[in-house]
Amino acid sequence: MKFANIAKKRRGYFIENYLGYIEGRLFMMVYRCCFITNLFMIRYVIEHGMFNVDDKIVAHHNSIVKVGQLISFDDLQWRKLFKKDLLLRLKNNVIMWPIPKYLFFNGVFMFVIYWRFPKLKEIVYPAGKVDIQLANDYHII
Repeated sequence: MKFANIAKKRRGYFIENYLGYIEGRLFMMVYRCCFITNLFMIRYVIEHGMFNVDDKIVAHHNSIVKVGQLISFDDLQWRKLFKKDLLLRLKNNVIMWPIPKYLFFNGVFMFVIYWRFPKLKEIVYPAGKVDIQLANDYHII
């Protein structure tokens, strides 16, 4: 509700603003890129400062990532570990693909760029159903 209220106050389309906040959190970026698939592990890793956003360590999972910012691992050792894990999951075909079009993911160097705001049709469960209801409640502001 916090993000819905902030999005309602901004100029432009409510749904675009809202999706920018919901999908623009560091937690969702890491999840959508398949760096780590365990939700509890994502929160743990972020809160222990293992991710950089534009070369600054971010240690809060709800931090907002702005369009054009680069997300990468802070430590080379962690980058190698998660790259190895990603390759193992790809080999065993237990990975959520494809990565959304609003993210640019590089699996070799293990970084992601928040390319653009997401569109409603690009969002998969669980956010998609909630956003449709909110879109019916709010219009252009």
